[in-house]
Formats: sequence, C-alpha cells, structure tokens
Amino acid sequence: MSRRPATSGEVLRLVREGVATRADLGRVTGLSRPAVAARVAELLAAGLLTERDGGPSTGGRPPARLEFAATGGAVLVANLGHSRGQIAVCDLAGTVLAEAPADPPPDATPAQILPRVLDQWTDLLTKTAIPPHHVHGAALAIPAAVNSGPPPNEPPVTAPTGAPRPTSAQARHAAPASEPRTNPDKRRGTTPTSDATLGAGALVSAGGTGTNPGGPPGTAPTGDAAFGGGALVSGGEHVSSADRVPGSGFGAEQGGGVGVPGVRGGDPGFGWVVGDVAAAVRERFGVVADVENEANLAALGEHAAGAARGADDVLFVKVSTGIGAALIMGGRLQRGALGAAGEIGHVRVAEGGDVVCRCGGVGCLEAVAGGAALLARSPAADLAGLAALARGGDPAAVALVREAGRRIGTVVADAVNLLNPSLVVLGGDLTAAAEPLLAGVRAAVYERATAVATSRLRIEPSRLGDAAGLRGAAALALRRVLSPDAVDAALSAPRSGKSHSTNAAPED
Repeated sequence: MSRRPATSGEVLRLVREGVATRADLGRVTGLSRPAVAARVAELLAAGLLTERDGGPSTGGRPPARLEFAATGGAVLVANLGHSRGQIAVCDLAGTVLAEAPADPPPDATPAQILPRVLDQWTDLLTKTAIPPHHVHGAALAIPAAVNSGPPPNEPPVTAPTGAPRPTSAQARHAAPASEPRTNPDKRRGTTPTSDATLGAGALVSAGGTGTNPGGPPGTAPTGDAAFGGGALVSGGEHVSSADRVPGSGFGAEQGGGVGVPGVRGGDPGFGWVVGDVAAAVRERFGVVADVENEANLAALGEHAAGAARGADDVLFVKVSTGIGAALIMGGRLQRGALGAAGEIGHVRVAEGGDVVCRCGGVGCLEAVAGGAALLARSPAADLAGLAALARGGDPAAVALVREAGRRIGTVVADAVNLLNPSLVVLGGDLTAAAEPLLAGVRAAVYERATAVATSRLRIEPSRLGDAAGLRGAAALALRRVLSPDAVDAALSAPRSGKSHSTNAAPED
C-alpha cells in the first residue's frame, strides 16, 4: 500500500525535529520540490515557520534555513493547587512570556476561582500585546483527580468474545471525544479520580542511568528488569520503554493545559467539573482547554526540563497541602484505568490511626504527613514558613519535616518495590525544606525497599519548583496544538481571525 504524501503538519514536525532545508525535507519525505515548496509556503503564511539564509553550502549558493516560529502563537496555562497557584502565557515552544500568581482566596470554590483565572489570562495577553486570535489552546492543572472512564454504574465497553482487542491507537481514534467524568464513588464520593492523575506526585519508569551511592549495595538493573515475580500491564500492554513521552514534552495536538489536584474529570470534594472548565475557556478564548491533575502535569514538566529529564522510569511525589504522586514508565505518563493512579496520599498507614482524612477515610498518609497536618503541629502560618524554619535549623521544624519524610518514605518504598523506578523526584511546597524531607524519605526507602530496587535508585528534589506545573501544562497544550493532524486541520479551516486552533484530541 502506498504511503500518503507528507502533509504540511508533518513537514512542520520534521522542521521542529531538526530537518532544516527544503532539500532535506524532500529527501526525508519523498516529496517533489514543488510539493515541498507548497507546504513550506503554507506554513510560512500561517506564521509557523521562518526562513533565513545560512544553511550549509555544498558549493553553490547556501540554501535557506527553515526554523520553527515559536512566536507564531501562544497557549494559556494554569497550575492551580489547593492553596496556591500560577498562571502564564507561553509561546509555541513552551517559553513563559508572562506569569502571575493565582492564589485562591481562602475557602474559594472552583466557581469563584475560574472566572479570576480567565480574567488574569486576559490581563496577561494585554500585557504581552498578544491578540486573542493568536491564542491556540489552553491547559489547566487542577487539585482534583480527572476521570475519563465510564460512569461508576456503567459497565465498561468491551470487544465481543472472540473479537480482536483494538490497539491503543485504534481506540483513541474510534472513541468519541466525550468529556472526562467525575467519579463520585472514589474514596466514598469525596475525592475525584483522574485518567491522568496520580495525585500530588508522579512516577517515571525506565532504565535510568544515575546511581545511588548512599543506597544499599546491589547490581541488578532497574526498569524493565524489575521483580521477576510479576509483570505490570497498562492499557492492555506490557509496560516497558516503548511509547515514550517526547523529549521536548511537546508534539501532538492543539489546545491548552491546566493541572488539577486530584482526579481528571472533576473532584466532587472540591467542586471541579472538567466540562465546566473547558466550556468557560472556550467561551472566553475560543480554544480547546485540556484539564489534568496537578501532580501529573508537574511530573511532565520535570520530565521535559527538570530533575527527571532523560529518565524514563520516574516516580514524582508532590508534598504540599496534600500528598500525591505521578508515574512515568517507559517515558510515558501512566494514568490507570480511571485516571486515579498515584493517589498515594490516601494509602492507609499504621501511624495514621483513626485520624480522619479529607477524603473521608481514616489513617491516610496525607492525614498525618500532609501540609495541613504538619501546620497543625507547628507555629508556622503556612508551609513556606515551616520550610523557612527548617532551613534555618529550628530543631522542632527539622524534626517535624524529617518525620513527615520518613512516613512518606514508607509508602514510597512500597511503590519502589512494585514499580522499580530509576528516579524519585520530590516536589511541592515542602521541598523548600529539601534536606530534612529528603533525609527522611531516603532513610525509609533504603531501609524498607529491596536492595535490587534501590541499587541504582536516585531520590532528588524538584529542579523546577512551581514552574514544573506550568511547564507540564504547556507541554500538554502543545501536544494538541502542534500535532500534524491538528496543524493540518487548522490550515484547512476557513479563515475567521483564528490563526491556528483545533479540537483534535492529544495523543498519549
């Protein structure tokens, strides 16, 4: 079967990956010179490419060099936590052009928070002199799990007996673009689940290269060689090093990104409804908005440009008001069947006793080691104050943070034994007191996890801090905005002032 000619969207992808001249595009794609010229002209007219002199010469006139025009548009991103948040406008390379805090007022509801975010985005666009029709997408990280699975009482749709199971790609293209749904049954109906969740942290799994000189001796590899007694299957496939997240964090469809603490689709406990968020963004800016759990987007940010860059198997753990995690295995974010992967803050721990958690359960890790629990035992007014006391050497604060780290480490150790990541990254507000927190986590993990699993394990603090969530949101939005299919759809759409926008769903 003949291969269809490369489209303009595919040509843009190749330029973004480093194919820099028309002649090289022709060699890579097999397109004729007129066909390459037509596609390049279309992308130049759309403001997605630039062309300048300076390509390598082979003896004649140096060829013009093609470059991706990151300034050809913008995406809106937001990282919204339980008590703090940030919003930004980014260019098409994910570079922050303007940023502002988006700290919610005490006890504010999502219905009160969202209009403030939309107004702040409008202010930032005015500040950066970016016209609204140059906005191509948005993404938000929210403090809730986001669930894209079937409703709790609706059985999953499965292939008939004997019918071949569709591939993940077939399923993505065949499934209707329905909005994620809240899972009211999650944790007694008070905590949402998410198809990109993992709570306040994230795990990336694959063969990392760093060693852990402080860990127990051992030589067994991490990654796909982990724990021969069982196998991890995700999405119907054995999870290994395939299907990786692109190294840049960008590359597939158009829209925007917002990180939400909790489960994808909305958290009944906090009132987030993904459909309402997306509809409000579309009404104001006319673009698709992607909504994701805040831990997942922070993990994507660290994987794209932070402590997890270059690592394929990573567990990201976020320690702020709540505790959550995100998992990347084989370079790919793992969401679980209903997007609830990574909710380690709601694992019951022995020291939790009968302490009631905000999820409705008792004895949860978050209830005894989360930020709210620590502040109840500290004179500090907030986590920034507690971290400052610990950094200053206050004995009580240091002991409190170290003990929280040890309790978190007991749960992380179980995750290390099960998933065998090469790297654990600690993020969130409490990592401002990184030394005692890391000391507590490391002590528990190296004591409780197996020698094989910890032989090459690294446990490190976030490098991006608050910027991780914004970077992850930009990556999510740009995956949609810049996918070849999305670019082609935008280029073929009637011109109506909007330069580049599409409803195409992002690829995993």
